[in-house]
Amino acid sequence: MSLDVRIVALGDYPKAPQWNVAEVDIGATVLASTLATTSGVNAVEDNAHATTTEHVGWLRHLRDNRTGPLVLYWAGHGELPSDGYNLALLDSTSPLDPSESLRLDTLATFIERCQRGVDPEDPDTWLVVVLDACHSTPALAELRQRLSNHLPPQTAVLSTSSLVGASAAGRFPEPFMATLTGYAADMSDR
Repeated sequence: MSLDVRIVALGDYPKAPQWNVAEVDIGATVLASTLATTSGVNAVEDNAHATTTEHVGWLRHLRDNRTGPLVLYWAGHGELPSDGYNLALLDSTSPLDPSESLRLDTLATFIERCQRGVDPEDPDTWLVVVLDACHSTPALAELRQRLSNHLPPQTAVLSTSSLVGASAAGRFPEPFMATLTGYAADMSDR
């Protein structure tokens, strides 16, 4: 079974340019190229599916057609209003309306259904979700609550920022990939 890496890197919002962050595209390129050169893994850029009309069906497709471990890296604009965390989609408008976003409850449902019944000893059942967006750390706490205060077996969710603007979404891949490639080099020296 091969690793499936999906990248959604939304650094350009045509209907809300105030959310644009150039580093998102750079970070996605770093992530994809490092995975390709160090592991031979070809990441799939899935921005086209991150729209108000396609994102739910796309997540369902990922879940239903999974053949091995899955990594979902999502970089872009995130907001944490009182009614729950929202990630902006490619065609979202400002102010961010929950109906035009990837809502945290949708992501929780994806994780829950994707990991339902997995064998905790099977390495091919891993699901890793990276939220590289503003407010993603408090969103992770909210996600854990929605998942009954625990993540399913073989599941990891990483967040990059507790504040707005602090993550400068898209900068996470550079230090992350440097750490991973450095770790691989350290391990080969042993």
